[in-house]
Amino acid sequence: MWGLISNELYKIIKKKKFWVTLIVFAAILFLFGFFQYSNQKKYRSPEKRIEMTKTQIETNKKSLQSGGISANERKKVKQTIVQEEQSLKKLKKDEEDKNVEWTRRVEKDLRANKEELIKAKTKGKNEDIDNATTAVSKDQYYLDNNVDPYSETGKDVFSAFLNTKAFIEIIIVFMIIAVATSDIVSSEYSPATIKMLLAKPVSRFKILLSKFIAIFIANSFLIIIPQLLLFIALGTMDGFPNMLSPVTAGTKYQYDKAVIATNNQIGVSPIVGSTQIVSYAKYLLYVTGIDLLFIATCVSICFLISVLIKNSGIAIGSSVGIGLAMSILGIMMLQGSLPAVLEKVSPYLPMTYASSDMLVYGYLAKTIDNPSITMDMGVGVLVFYTIVCFVISSIVFMKRDMLA
Repeated sequence: MWGLISNELYKIIKKKKFWVTLIVFAAILFLFGFFQYSNQKKYRSPEKRIEMTKTQIETNKKSLQSGGISANERKKVKQTIVQEEQSLKKLKKDEEDKNVEWTRRVEKDLRANKEELIKAKTKGKNEDIDNATTAVSKDQYYLDNNVDPYSETGKDVFSAFLNTKAFIEIIIVFMIIAVATSDIVSSEYSPATIKMLLAKPVSRFKILLSKFIAIFIANSFLIIIPQLLLFIALGTMDGFPNMLSPVTAGTKYQYDKAVIATNNQIGVSPIVGSTQIVSYAKYLLYVTGIDLLFIATCVSICFLISVLIKNSGIAIGSSVGIGLAMSILGIMMLQGSLPAVLEKVSPYLPMTYASSDMLVYGYLAKTIDNPSITMDMGVGVLVFYTIVCFVISSIVFMKRDMLA
């Protein structure tokens, strides 16, 4: 079996198309990654962040004075102003305490956050309770693991890397995989090298499986390795983040009548206690696992198209077209502008889970206002599409008349 896989891998990597696709993807990734990094570095200083937050507050207050916004939008803007004012207060406090030893600052923050948690529980608003609970857990994590949260080393690297991943995965990853994958079977028909393959004393299923495994390995290399190199490049420039630093993951949501009543529309709030505190290292492992699953799903869809369509050009065009449609869908999802019909079925679409970071963090469910979108759901949907597409490919390939 390995002989078949290695032979297929050799055929893939000797094609100029594979290396051109790799270079194009890496170039886009690095350009956007360095743009994200420089932009975040520019506004990282406390003074800049305080200035930006003040500007945002003023802008939102001016928008309240205009007569062109609805009652619901007015409520949302007011909520945003409250959050920004809280953020401004914290930024000013951090700037005042910057010369205080970090453990004392964290202990002080921990006491303040515990008080906020008591207040939040009294008011009974789920989002406030979850935010306060998370803040308390993070502060305790810093103390227990001897992690300085005020260290600036690598902070821009980690956030710029994740922001870049989210953008690239939603916009172009499917299309990159489509270009690399869609002729893996169809190219064997012209010239008819498929007949030579079938002449070997190996079952059709093994031939097809070896192609699938080989193209999955090739695409994993194509997508993951440039991301790893970007992380190393950014870390070399600015220092690597402490991989023990905490980050939230796995937040689950529920429909909340209080949020619905406030906004007069569908609304969700976090399930208190669902948020996990994990290290950067574990978070990246989760993200990479989802990445590999999404790559497998994209490969299986494009692989099916390659089996169904004998003409390589049409197969690649069809896959790229589907990828473009999925990218548009992903952008609409981020903007919260999905049509009502698509919102209902979004938990069952593979493109919903394109951004591994947003899925692991728990941001997707809140953005789309659909609590069904969770890590478990994402894994289930991606595995389902991968298996179903490969099974259909196998049935078609094994029953097809190759002499026709």
